[in-house]
Amino acid sequence: MDNRLQIRLKTVASRIRSLHLGWTLAGIWLLAAVIGLVLSSGKADGTLQSENIHWLWLGASGLVALIATIVISRRNRNLSQIAERVEHRFPSCTQSLITAAGIRPEKNGRFGFLQRSVISEALRHDVTYHWKSVVSGLATRTSSRSC
Repeated sequence: MDNRLQIRLKTVASRIRSLHLGWTLAGIWLLAAVIGLVLSSGKADGTLQSENIHWLWLGASGLVALIATIVISRRNRNLSQIAERVEHRFPSCTQSLITAAGIRPEKNGRFGFLQRSVISEALRHDVTYHWKSVVSGLATRTSSRSC
């Protein structure tokens, strides 16, 4: 796969992972807060006798958050799947991105004329439509727009 295309797809993959991680951690900490409130009210009315229950709860919440972070950081590394996701979001790509993602250099390490043309078309599509908007829905512009 062309390095420029690989970098752009890795950027999209990173944004997808960040979004998933953010929502997952928000859910974990919200649930932990609710459980903490229940534990606090139980301790206040005398139903919970253990002094260490809050530390156990905090440690378990931290452990779950750590495990979620590790699992999510290892997901979405397949750039072909990311290319398919971008193609699904932008039908105007007309399969050029999936095709470009599957192109391998020739034996001499270079791409042929037609291969470079397909790759360039896919890169131009990113410049026009900002593939990173697959994640947020907002077209974001960055300084790495050059081909």
